[in-house]
Amino acid sequence: AGPEGPTTADLPAYDLFLQGLAAQESGLYEGLEQAEQWFRQSLDKDPGFHDARVALARNNIFRELTAQAPRGTLLPESQALLDAVLAERPDRRD
Repeated sequence: AGPEGPTTADLPAYDLFLQGLAAQESGLYEGLEQAEQWFRQSLDKDPGFHDARVALARNNIFRELTAQAPRGTLLPESQALLDAVLAERPDRRD
């Protein structure tokens, strides 16, 4: 969550986001795959959830860096997610 708190009021979306963060931080390769599913489910509940967008973008980059996805295949989605956050919240830089 950003310095001003979570960017969603949807508690189920926030719970899914937290589960995604826990999976991402597990240090396991399969944790990144699990995290992707949690973040996508969170965004299904609240498509405007900025923290979940940023987390999914970061997770995509991690998946490419660990060779779970071919280089360059997830970067366009990551860029689109981050561009959407910056377009809606230009003050956001975390």
